[in-house]
Amino acid sequence: MERGCAGYLLRLNGKTFLVDAGPGTLRALAKNGTSLADITDIFITHTHVDHCGDLPALLFGMKYGLAAPRQELTLHGPAGFIDFVGKLSDAYGDQIRPSNWPMHLRDHATAEFMIDSVKVNTIPVEHPIAAIGYRFDNGNGKTLACSGDTAPCSNIIKLALNCEALLMECSRPDDSPIAGHATTSEAAAVAKKAAVKTLILTHIYPENDTSDLEQRAARFFDGIVIAARDGMRIVI
Repeated sequence: MERGCAGYLLRLNGKTFLVDAGPGTLRALAKNGTSLADITDIFITHTHVDHCGDLPALLFGMKYGLAAPRQELTLHGPAGFIDFVGKLSDAYGDQIRPSNWPMHLRDHATAEFMIDSVKVNTIPVEHPIAAIGYRFDNGNGKTLACSGDTAPCSNIIKLALNCEALLMECSRPDDSPIAGHATTSEAAAVAKKAAVKTLILTHIYPENDTSDLEQRAARFFDGIVIAARDGMRIVI
């Protein structure tokens, strides 16, 4: 198996961010040598299990698995996310409640904010539950948009407009679409309409995980196409 659930590590301007935390994310971070102390912000696109199932494990590890107390942590998510984390806290109790460092919770709809020198934009996307995409700008013209789970929609095109790279879900082949997700051609069409330079395909269901996936997407998009795999490192 070359692909686990959603979990993407982003390093820019001296910051270490995590976008989504699906099952297996904690192990993947350990495998690539990332310290949980380095992650300052976790950005959850939506609260389906394959995108946030390891969030309690990460918080548990940050509380008990570090040699010294870490600095503050901010958790970001879509509408209703603060309530969702509160329910996790009710379920797991002190296991995931930090005791000696601050944790902040933020939920977003359409928003723009700064984390030090990094500009972050959020926008709702089309999925069966509340979901948002994220755009990160390092201030030097390097921009990355992350779709999360979404059907093709005007908001994901707006979010990704003129980005260096778009991390776009590509769940299904064109002959078997499902609601709230993008097919190969739809993901490529979003990248083309947004005029991005590089399309990174992710969230690929087994039915769409074929050796010609990049070639199929390239029929609809003239830029660089990369099919993401676990452990892959991409420099923008």
